[in-house]
Amino acid sequence: MSSLKVILAIGVIAAASWLPAKASDADDIARALSAAPSGIASGAAVVRVGKDGSMTTLRPGTNGYTCLVMGPVPAMCADQNSLEFLQA
Repeated sequence: MSSLKVILAIGVIAAASWLPAKASDADDIARALSAAPSGIASGAAVVRVGKDGSMTTLRPGTNGYTCLVMGPVPAMCADQNSLEFLQA
């Protein structure tokens, strides 16, 4: 029975090592800002959208643009009007 536990433990560890690591805030900020030209990215807010739709601000903005990072989905940036349209 103990050898079965060892085999299962090895399988779980091997499977977990193939899962992608959670991106750091800095990684998510860089990926989000890569979706905008530098003139917009320099002052854009950065928001991470969770699987449940929750939003976490990673960086406040100063120019009215927000860049969103949403897991494996490509990042996007939008102004306030565009964000309101997307939420409608």
